[in-house]
Amino acid sequence: MVRNPTPSGLLASVVLAAAIGAYSVSAGTASASTPGQPAIGLYTGPADTKEHDQFSAWLGNEATYALDFVDDRQTWNNIANYSDWLLDPWSAWVKAKDGRRMVVSVPLLNQDSSGKLAEGARGDYDRYFRALAQEMADKGLGNAVIRLGWEANGDWYPWKASTDPGAWKAFYRRVVGVMRSVQPSVTGQPAQNFKFDLTYNLGTSGTAIKFDTIYPGDDVVDIIGLDVYDTKWMDDTLPPEERWNDVVNQEMGLAGFKAFAASHGKPTSIPEWGLWERGHDDNGGVGDNPYFIDRMTDWFEANATGTPDIPGMLYQSYFNHLDGWTGEHTLSAYVNARIRYKARLGLPVPDPDTAAPAVALTAPRKNSFVLRTVKVAATASDNGGIAGVQVKLSGNDLGAEDRYAPFELSWDTTKVRNGSYTITAVARDVAGNLTTSDSRTVTVRNP
Repeated sequence: MVRNPTPSGLLASVVLAAAIGAYSVSAGTASASTPGQPAIGLYTGPADTKEHDQFSAWLGNEATYALDFVDDRQTWNNIANYSDWLLDPWSAWVKAKDGRRMVVSVPLLNQDSSGKLAEGARGDYDRYFRALAQEMADKGLGNAVIRLGWEANGDWYPWKASTDPGAWKAFYRRVVGVMRSVQPSVTGQPAQNFKFDLTYNLGTSGTAIKFDTIYPGDDVVDIIGLDVYDTKWMDDTLPPEERWNDVVNQEMGLAGFKAFAASHGKPTSIPEWGLWERGHDDNGGVGDNPYFIDRMTDWFEANATGTPDIPGMLYQSYFNHLDGWTGEHTLSAYVNARIRYKARLGLPVPDPDTAAPAVALTAPRKNSFVLRTVKVAATASDNGGIAGVQVKLSGNDLGAEDRYAPFELSWDTTKVRNGSYTITAVARDVAGNLTTSDSRTVTVRNP
């Protein structure tokens, strides 16, 4: 669901990452993946190999897959022949250590050719895809995973399949054949062995496209992927459990995705997943949601290992980037989710969490007089992540537990009698440990 950044945005993205990244880098990064999990991948910005490695160092675990995007706002000639800005850094990164792999998102159409699926199906753009594939093979990226025409079930890319599903499938098949036809012309490069990841977006996105509507055939699909973000269209009020239920069970949700991939005997991937900034747009993000991190990593673990008939999950990659179109996804901006990510995917896996969280009231002021509607706010922190904060008024729940930071609510004091009340906040961490804050006494004095 996230648009690809432009090459010109590379410097800006690095500066932004430095400003908000705040990853403490320690020496010695483990090369093994987290037990029971698929390979860890990551998107850190266009051609940003340095931030990728810093993230791995912070995690203490190697993110062996690197996601990036060929820019669909470039001309066809630039896409085909001037993608060195993207390919050269990742080529060096892949070659620097065994087991590394690039996942490159390749647009089926650029902005200038939006909707021209039939033209693509008849071969009008073959030479550009062939040239790009040759560049990748010649630079030693022959083992790359290619996300060709990703998220085509949505309506935000020039290659959206709802324009002509039949032409979309024919176009996809044609391009796979073109890109598979090349082999390195540079001596010493490994043979081309591209794997094509057909990546859908979570949900129907308001289109009539379903998983099988644009499936181009088992012979041209090696992996079936799904991009998953913590969104609920026009709704940022659902409790975390209900949001997760929607992610799993909605049409074209995780459950349907798993069944569809199994029906074709294909391994799966989650090439993009992440948090969504609260209030950024109508997608209904809630920001810091450690529950989503936990449930996603549970899903990865449950599906990492396949059976003889149904392959497991190959890789997953967190979208760790501030995107100008879709807002903030970077883990460093969401303290509780960041803690949960490291606890679940970092090495070594930590011992069970028995430490109680910290919590403190910040509003209203102690011994203050209040009237009408006032803000009640608290801060909370924990080594394993905060699951929620419940405000209590003289021992009784005041509103529902707040599951998302910042932890605050509006208290309508006209609903109680004038007089003195004590306010406390109870923080609950993801392991179930509880802490109650110091109490504050306030006096309600409405006219």
